[in-house]
Amino acid sequence: MTTREPLSRSDLLRLLTEACELEHGLACSYLYSAMTLRQAPVGQELPPDKVLLVRHWAAQVYFVASQEMLHLAQAWNLLSALGGTPYYLRPNFPQNTKYYPLHLKLALEPYGVRSLERFIAYEKPFELLAEHRFVQDAAQPRAADGDAFRTIGELYRLLGKGITELPTTWLNRLI
Repeated sequence: MTTREPLSRSDLLRLLTEACELEHGLACSYLYSAMTLRQAPVGQELPPDKVLLVRHWAAQVYFVASQEMLHLAQAWNLLSALGGTPYYLRPNFPQNTKYYPLHLKLALEPYGVRSLERFIAYEKPFELLAEHRFVQDAAQPRAADGDAFRTIGELYRLLGKGITELPTTWLNRLI
């Protein structure tokens, strides 16, 4: 399949299923990371004056996790609207980089620089500002797939294009 051909309903269902796995895995990754942050003073390790800052970090990561859960629900809704079945499985952690075309490990890691860099790469928008293009080199698409995506934004752009290109006769059956 090349990117010039419209995606079939079967391709859309497959990509939506992959989106469900990714959103579920990402939500788990964010939740795990947030839960590793200490939110109570612990002597020199976390002085009382830093507790509010750390709680704020955790709240931000929990918020992103809740957004991933919303994205999962939206992917389920699209899957159902196209005649598929909501998909609730995900591969076990850690998931190496060859499973998804993001070429980013899907893992449960404590909050830190390494997990934050991975989260930034996950959430990278489809089109980057010039000053952020250095991130683009970190992820290359699968060579064999015409519908490969390097970011979640690219995945949803591909899905949006595929849904809008579905024949209207088929879409009318959904209404």
